[in-house]
Amino acid sequence: MKRMQVLAWVSFLAGCLSAQTYNVDDFGAVPNVQKVNTEAIQKAIDQCALTGGEVLIPAGNYLTGTLYLKNNITLHIAEGATLQGSTSFADYPDNQVRYVNSFSYPSGKLFENKALLFGEGVSNITITGKGTIDGSGDSPTFQLGNDSSPGSRKRPSVILLIDSKDIRVHDLTLRNSAYWMQNYLGCDGLHLKGLTIYNHSNYNQDAMDIDACNVLVEDCVIDADDDGVCLKSHDANRPVENVVVRNCLISTNCNAVKFGTKSDGGFRNIDISRCTIRKASVDHIRQWQKVLSFIELPTTVISGFAIESVDGGMITDLRISDILMFDVQTPIFVMQGRRNV
Repeated sequence: MKRMQVLAWVSFLAGCLSAQTYNVDDFGAVPNVQKVNTEAIQKAIDQCALTGGEVLIPAGNYLTGTLYLKNNITLHIAEGATLQGSTSFADYPDNQVRYVNSFSYPSGKLFENKALLFGEGVSNITITGKGTIDGSGDSPTFQLGNDSSPGSRKRPSVILLIDSKDIRVHDLTLRNSAYWMQNYLGCDGLHLKGLTIYNHSNYNQDAMDIDACNVLVEDCVIDADDDGVCLKSHDANRPVENVVVRNCLISTNCNAVKFGTKSDGGFRNIDISRCTIRKASVDHIRQWQKVLSFIELPTTVISGFAIESVDGGMITDLRISDILMFDVQTPIFVMQGRRNV
């Protein structure tokens, strides 16, 4: 074996040996009680960040507030484990976000900055396992109506990652967010795979909001009240590009796949294929048949594809193929405009 190959193997094996597993129980986390385990789980994350490796959430229900993800860690939620979001706003501090864009107030503060799992400027993050993350979005604390109300925008997402790179979220069950389930803002390198998403306990329950480049979404099963796969572009200098969505089942009361409405930087080189679009399993909020006289079915999808460039960004190189749609009001909806002038 050549010397360079030997060195490469030594480096690989050293990395394997140095990677450690940090069980949150060893840091004081206690499952299946009303104890909020934020401090204990964060200690495990912080320790893992020093070496790289895995933070293990073992079987059981672990109540927590905001957890701050760090570079080079894997958060592994084991089969039979639930990471349960706290029902108290006190456990979700405001996050002072550095990435200023059209999603920010003039002061620079991000509109929606609370989350169960949060990170800004981090890289090489994996969230995986056969377990569940539950955002407790059905709590009366979070029943604040549509996000047209400023107070409602304080609800926490389940995952909020900003200006971050190399993110993988695999195989989990994600359910019951208080707001958007996942929000990836200004990110580069995102792989969402094998997710089972159920989001029907509140308003504005998008399954995934993606403002990122170099994205692969595959093999996901989505059942959401709001948009299924929602691509957003908040920065005129950072278009959303190189996105593949494939082999997904998308059930929704809103838009299955949506471009926008935020569309400052535009969208390019997007490929969506081999997906099935269906009505959601339940409809607690929309009630389209009651508000629109021409709707024939009690539960329907608004549109299969909503392609909305209304902030000046261009949509180019969009490819859609091998799509099945059922119970859809409008298969393809296209709108162009310029709101911000």
